[in-house]
Amino acid sequence: MREEEKKKTVAAEAQALAKNAKELCDAGRAEEAWGIAERLLGTYPHSANPVILASYVAWKLKRYPLAYQLGLRGTAIAPQESTAWINLGMAAQEMWMIDEAELCYKSGARLAKDAPEKAMAHMDLAALYVDTGRFKEAEVAARLAVKWAAALIAELDRVPATMTTNVMPSSYMPHID
Repeated sequence: MREEEKKKTVAAEAQALAKNAKELCDAGRAEEAWGIAERLLGTYPHSANPVILASYVAWKLKRYPLAYQLGLRGTAIAPQESTAWINLGMAAQEMWMIDEAELCYKSGARLAKDAPEKAMAHMDLAALYVDTGRFKEAEVAARLAVKWAAALIAELDRVPATMTTNVMPSSYMPHID
């Protein structure tokens, strides 16, 4: 096997592991997901995607200071990656670092590449505003979240039903470089 083919195979295996970790996390099995995330962090210590995934898993495990530190690292490695900012915002919000969380969510919304990412960032921003009693701002953010969610639904309506069974926002499907 040529070196280039070997790298592609390793990247595909890492991609499959990351997808598995995300699915485990979303199924309430975050401890198992953490084992995968930790292994990916050790294997790819300079790649943003394992850090972003680990930040999400740590948040799901309610390890907010760890999620925050991983979120900081993710935004440092990949400042143009919206999910890094959204994950950092989620951890900051749980630690009641409200101003930082707001800035992170706004950065995530600005950098979002697709409708699911935009909807997620605006939904998180709306929740932050509700938590802090800023209801007018929450309404604006919630309307934007609905707008982007509606765009996603309209897009899915154009896709044959057989292709929508595994639809997952690209923002939480990390790829490994």
